[in-house]
Amino acid sequence: MLHSTLPETPAQAAVIARSRQLTDFCWTPLRDVPTYTRALGNTVLPAGVPVTGFPYASTEATDKFLCENVSFESFLTAIANPDSKLYQPGQAAFNACNYGIVCNGLARFAFGIRRRISTARWHTVPGMYRVKSAGEYTFEDMRLCDVLYAHGGSRSHVALITDLLRDDGGVIREVEVSEAIRPSCTRRRFDSRVFFGKFEQFALWRYEYLDSVPLFDTDADALLHSGLDKITPAITVDNGNHSNYLASRQVIISTFIDTDDVIEIYRNGEMTQSLPIRGRAVIPYYPPEGHYTLRLQKNGGCAEFCVCDASFSHSVENGCITVDVQGYTEGSSILYFDFRQAGTAGAKAASLEKYEELTESEKHSGVWTRLIPKGGAHFKIYFENEYGVWTLPMRKI
Repeated sequence: MLHSTLPETPAQAAVIARSRQLTDFCWTPLRDVPTYTRALGNTVLPAGVPVTGFPYASTEATDKFLCENVSFESFLTAIANPDSKLYQPGQAAFNACNYGIVCNGLARFAFGIRRRISTARWHTVPGMYRVKSAGEYTFEDMRLCDVLYAHGGSRSHVALITDLLRDDGGVIREVEVSEAIRPSCTRRRFDSRVFFGKFEQFALWRYEYLDSVPLFDTDADALLHSGLDKITPAITVDNGNHSNYLASRQVIISTFIDTDDVIEIYRNGEMTQSLPIRGRAVIPYYPPEGHYTLRLQKNGGCAEFCVCDASFSHSVENGCITVDVQGYTEGSSILYFDFRQAGTAGAKAASLEKYEELTESEKHSGVWTRLIPKGGAHFKIYFENEYGVWTLPMRKI
């Protein structure tokens, strides 16, 4: 009989609980969800077949990162909407759904790290430090919430230790690893023989700021684990309720009612349009920038979303870039920005080179200057509003 190791602090318990939100969540697709595995190539998560774990997908090109700029609520309403982007192929050479989380995303969400970062740059996360190199540690060196990290050679991956299973004498016999791998997030248990075979290239890392991570959000957990069966939207949009769109992008409005009704469209609190419908409807819509509420006049169902935009310029001098943000959608704020590499992932996405924190003064003024790192060829500015993070396509330096 093996016994789980109990968390020593509320913060440690929160890290484990958040990781299990991603690995243990059960959902059933209404349509096939495009996905990819190395064993099967392009495949799907079949409609009607229950899935455990949030879907794995690298969504840099579509910018639909679960738990970063796609909230639990948006994801749940996307599952319930057969017209949602969840069921459309992503923009990649292989099948991948438009919503997804990557390996380092699971760990970042568990720790409450809000900045996007690539696996290659995991070692630059503030407060993340290597405890022991690959091959230098045993089970007894591990602690709850330690990170397994490898980059280089044949492996590039981040995983999280979420349980240490002990025998009656207190000796660790198995380790539980939670990770985002194709096709979905999962947690698995390994004895020492299997573990050190599978993770032989992984160093053991630890988070210095573990005790200051956000505590567990019980309201979000209640929504995630009990709210799915209650979400049957009468009206929604293809990104999901309470989501962000970029200006000039199409919004698909979907209704799920059997009677005639009228969709009232409110922009920034004022009704701008009314659309009569006859029951089930799928309506392409191209709204300008602003905050939107869709309301069914008779049914009472509603959905909300925001169309975001920003204007900015930049200049380069003496190896430094100066960015000047002149305006952005009301209700948003500047969060941070990052540098991207050249030629690594096509025109719409590129691997992260370095992210840059901004001071409160720089966020307020919208002007900052930074030294361009050696590999920096593009940059992206990140904003945040009540619906989460949003960013414009990257711009060449």
